[in-house]
Amino acid sequence: MSVDYPTLDEAQEKRIAAVHGGFLYQHLFAVGCLLKANGSDVSHLVIERDEDVEIALADTRIYVQVKTRVEPLVPSDLNTAFDRFQQLRDQHTQGQRHGTAVFVVASNQPPGPKLSASIERKELADDVHFIYPGQAMPTELACLPACQPDLARMVADCVRLAEMVPHGVLVPESLVWKLAGKVQAAATGRED
Repeated sequence: MSVDYPTLDEAQEKRIAAVHGGFLYQHLFAVGCLLKANGSDVSHLVIERDEDVEIALADTRIYVQVKTRVEPLVPSDLNTAFDRFQQLRDQHTQGQRHGTAVFVVASNQPPGPKLSASIERKELADDVHFIYPGQAMPTELACLPACQPDLARMVADCVRLAEMVPHGVLVPESLVWKLAGKVQAAATGRED
């Protein structure tokens, strides 16, 4: 919506747009997960519980932390995520959670130099994967959608996936936005 007067604080306007854009990217990533679940071993998805998206398979649970950034990821972007990953890993190891845990950082940006160096030095656990635009998807993560560099391409990729839904009644783009609304509602804690 356009208005006839300037904003009071351009920096605040940019922060608001970044936050909401980040949530929309995350919701569209979840929509991509839903659309890719068809024909895979996915039993169910969980939105905004222990991680942004959790995908349950027969013997595996994939925990996905979705990040959108303007610049490549830095270690401080992920400190709390890595702490949660360790807590979740411990619960799986102790038998409090079923199956093998796999952790994914899905982002519109690749890891930056410091984070890349940590990955190369194998300072992160082997069960942590990074996916981002242009990177080949590991086979064990085939149920995840590809990360895209921006919202427009994320929407386009979701529409492409929606076009593959057999016997779809809705126009693919309508299906994507309806699912995005359901994901947003799920993110608020609604159970219906």
